[in-house]
Amino acid sequence: MDITLDWLIGFVEGEGSFSYSHRNGYRIPRFSISQAGAMEELRSIRKYLGFGSVYRRPNEGADVLQVRAINQCLQLVSLFEGKIRLYKRHRQFEEWKQVCLEWKRRRVWSREQEEKAIEMLKTGASYNEIAAFTNHTAGAIETRNYQNWRIYPLGRAERTWKLEDDIQAKEMLEQGISYSNIAEELGRSYDSIKWRNLHVWGKLNTVKSRQRAGSVLAASIDNLA
Repeated sequence: MDITLDWLIGFVEGEGSFSYSHRNGYRIPRFSISQAGAMEELRSIRKYLGFGSVYRRPNEGADVLQVRAINQCLQLVSLFEGKIRLYKRHRQFEEWKQVCLEWKRRRVWSREQEEKAIEMLKTGASYNEIAAFTNHTAGAIETRNYQNWRIYPLGRAERTWKLEDDIQAKEMLEQGISYSNIAEELGRSYDSIKWRNLHVWGKLNTVKSRQRAGSVLAASIDNLA
């Protein structure tokens, strides 16, 4: 199926959603398109965009394309800016855009923020505690610590992984995005991303579908986070 920008804009106005969730005091942007029986269209949209996760929600009977990585959300801001005309979706997009731009500004570390974070790490503070003082997420702090500061012991603040989380991270890895960047984008730790790639995501390739993968992993996935 060939996708054009005009067609995509119309589809997004009808079936898209520009939303965000709250985590550790931050607003986390998310873009999704949901429609029953639209797997072919959503896969074509993913191919057109070059990113995104496509999966089916069995309980709802809906096919979903979802984008959660910050850098990809920022690309969507540029793509859709000034093109969403439907009033309801336009208002939704404008608020969502501000959430994305907050993250863009938050990526810049000041010297004072680095000094504060290093000082708190040395006193044993957790990543979540440091996040409250530096305006950066726990995942971004851990990634920076791993790449630059190397202050041990490292704090841990992991959330339970869901199937869609694994699919999102795995597809980012397949697109050539590094462990460190995936960890920062998804608010996870570097070690968690690396561990799940070695022990979990390979199983998603050995089953016939992601839905079957979900049932195969259901008994143990909560214990793997």
